[in-house]
Amino acid sequence: MMTGPAKPIPDRQAALAAAPWPGLRALLEWVLLVALAVLLTFGAARWSVVARLDAALYDTVLSLHGHAPRDDIVIVAIDDQSLEAVGRWPWPRARLAELVARVGAAHPRAVGVDILLIEPDLTDPEGDRALAAAFAQAGQVILPALPERTGQGRVFHYPFLGIGTHIAHIDAAPDPDSVVRGLYLAEGPRGHLLDHLALQLARQAGPALAGDVPRGTEIDDDGWARRANIGVNFAGPAGTFRHVPALTLLQGGVPADAFAGKLVLIGATASGVSDIFATPTSRTMSGVEVLANATQTLLDGNAILPASRTVFWLVTLLPLSLTACALLWLTPRMALTAALGSAGLLLVGVVAALAGWNRWLPPFAALVGPLVLYPLWSWRQQEAALRFLRDELHRLAREPGLLAGTGPLAQTGRTLDAHMDAVASLTDKLRGLRRYLAEALESLPDATVICTHDGDIRLANGRSADLAAQAPVSGQDRAAALHDLPTLLACAFEDPAPGQHYWTRWLTAPDTAQEPVELRTRDGRSMLMHAAALRDDAGWPMDIIVSFADITAVRQAERHREEALRFISHDMRSPQSAILALIELQRDAGRALDHAALLARIQQLSSRTLELADAFIDLARVESQELKLTDVDLVGLVLDAADEVWALANHHQIEVRVDADIEASVRGEPRMLVRALVNLVNNAIKFSPRGTTVTVAVREEGDSFAVSVADQGVGIAAEDQAQLFQPFRRLHEAVADAPSGSGLGLVFVKTVVERHGGRIAVQSVPGHGATFTLWLPRASRPGPF
Repeated sequence: MMTGPAKPIPDRQAALAAAPWPGLRALLEWVLLVALAVLLTFGAARWSVVARLDAALYDTVLSLHGHAPRDDIVIVAIDDQSLEAVGRWPWPRARLAELVARVGAAHPRAVGVDILLIEPDLTDPEGDRALAAAFAQAGQVILPALPERTGQGRVFHYPFLGIGTHIAHIDAAPDPDSVVRGLYLAEGPRGHLLDHLALQLARQAGPALAGDVPRGTEIDDDGWARRANIGVNFAGPAGTFRHVPALTLLQGGVPADAFAGKLVLIGATASGVSDIFATPTSRTMSGVEVLANATQTLLDGNAILPASRTVFWLVTLLPLSLTACALLWLTPRMALTAALGSAGLLLVGVVAALAGWNRWLPPFAALVGPLVLYPLWSWRQQEAALRFLRDELHRLAREPGLLAGTGPLAQTGRTLDAHMDAVASLTDKLRGLRRYLAEALESLPDATVICTHDGDIRLANGRSADLAAQAPVSGQDRAAALHDLPTLLACAFEDPAPGQHYWTRWLTAPDTAQEPVELRTRDGRSMLMHAAALRDDAGWPMDIIVSFADITAVRQAERHREEALRFISHDMRSPQSAILALIELQRDAGRALDHAALLARIQQLSSRTLELADAFIDLARVESQELKLTDVDLVGLVLDAADEVWALANHHQIEVRVDADIEASVRGEPRMLVRALVNLVNNAIKFSPRGTTVTVAVREEGDSFAVSVADQGVGIAAEDQAQLFQPFRRLHEAVADAPSGSGLGLVFVKTVVERHGGRIAVQSVPGHGATFTLWLPRASRPGPF
């Protein structure tokens, strides 16, 4: 119990607000780990640590995303079959001239020759002249130059003079893994760059080049310059483009218009003769077919271009940023989902950009940061969790009260399993403590709830649920009544305003003594509402316990005491006072009654006293004594009651008619039920004119049996019907010749019926008699009659 003055709630909130943020250390660790992940991401991107993974993804997408070759690109292939028939390589210049002449005769749009013709053939000048003539006849012919490193740097060796063709370079640009994925559209000594053969060939197809061409020049240390690096969008594996064997062409086996208006590439594909490259779509592809793929890429405008540096770094750092934010703000499972989701979205986006928009962004450097950050952060979080568990377990081990004596909790090891075992042991103790507290709350004799200062109910016992069940609403709304205290008050009590005012006053001054307030439930019970604060070890108010004590029995006892005092002081005293008055009158000879009249008056008053005493005692017994219920025949009880009132009915010339032709079994005490039925029929006889009929009927209504007693008397006014079942109420006592009574007969009937689980009601119209109906629940099984 708190001994000092209570601290107001706002001071506690201010103290919490002024406390240092407990996550400051975690935030600092998060910043350091994110910085480390960013550095590793930059390093992976800068030094191509994951280049092989990027290349594998690039190659896979291109291999799966093939497309049809163009019909206007044809390869004249110097293949193994041609070498076997014509002779080993190199062929005589005259044979090459014949091959070019046959191509030129078909009027191609342009001819690209993937054969180095750097030196003239000194042994066959006529062959060189024939070759030059064939080139001139073919029209637009492009020959390659040979780059060579000299003492002054690299230079081009051009085709020998006199053949009058366009000159281009044919260098591919292999990646570090020796796979050709792209080329430079122009390269050569600074200021003397040659366009690529594919570019010059593509230019012959139209006045302009489709698609974007990257800008920018790269210069090596020896002054060799390269410009416009593009990725070749390979149509498929080797053999995708149309091949015409050189032998077939030399033998005249090709139609005259086979090359008309087409771009023709002449080159070697035979093993041991041609340049062989590894490409994304094929591990072995001849140089002339690489040229065909590059030419189609330029013509279609679908060259694969790298993303800009700005886009690259934004996309590369995006998964790391998302993972870092998720680790800081989300649960571990959701953070893992966010990290994997961002990585998956990145890969899907990269594949979509490459396959759909021909843009390439290496993705795997972006995954280095999350792959490093997540396990490091998980490690730090686990260390923090272990440290927290260890500290809390030691603190709880020293906790007095119900958690004292935890024993092995303080002996936790260093591993997570040891801490989990300790937590499991403590959880068992806390679970037992929770059951203990729940049972303690449930066993309280009063309806009790524990709620916050906002009125939200945290805990409630079963008696509180019984209060909520008073609401005239659906079951779901009754469950909502236990959500907060104002709703519970509104649902449970006829007039919740006093309880709400008490709650408001208590919140305003929780340390000021507040008198409990009395409320009345919807079913008529009296409840006393009282609130008290629950405080922590420091004395701060935490929650509020509110109890509703049922004082119905107290109020009923007070009411019975008042009724008994009134009964004794008025009803019981009146006959005795009248007897004393008669005795006093008898002493006066002039006013004395004759002996017979005196005895009659004394007998009447004494009988009246005995009648009142018997009625009062019977009512007290039926209210307090334990009932011994048995299965009884209700129709038999009605007949017994009719027999018992026969004499009174005969005296008043009243016919008692019983209408009961059913079997009706109820659970009850026969003597009390018969007495209640007799009281009802007696009342009907007393207030009925002579020569009329009182009808007693038994009928079945659902799960109950109804017994109605109807008379043909004066009836009961509507305003008097509400007072019928109140003790000592005699409605006709002011009427001349009204029947006498104790005012307890109908109270006795109502008490008996309600103690048997039934109810009673009256229907009456003044001047047309009254009908009293009581309902008793049927027995669970038929009686033995």
